[in-house]
Amino acid sequence: MLEDNQVPAAPEENTAAGAAEKRSEKIIEALSGKNHVKQIQTPFMRVTLSLTELPSLQAKGATYQPPTSRKLSKSAKARANKRKRRAAEQEEGTSPEPVSGEPMDV
Repeated sequence: MLEDNQVPAAPEENTAAGAAEKRSEKIIEALSGKNHVKQIQTPFMRVTLSLTELPSLQAKGATYQPPTSRKLSKSAKARANKRKRRAAEQEEGTSPEPVSGEPMDV
């Protein structure tokens, strides 16, 4: 009796073709964005860090952006100017502090 109610098995050729068709339908459905996140291509940019222009990359159409210079604070600029002034005075031979051993006029 149980044998009468069973459905006959499909041949293997139809099963493989049916599986491939189901798979392609699932892929189309997934890419359409109904049940899954829609897959899209995102643009990307390749960045090469260098302090100088690279001619090999420029030949390929790459652009070059020079590095930004550091912005110094007012106190850092003042210290740098003092250093320059002291170095210039030492080169000339004059120094702002008195030489030790000489009496100072008061």
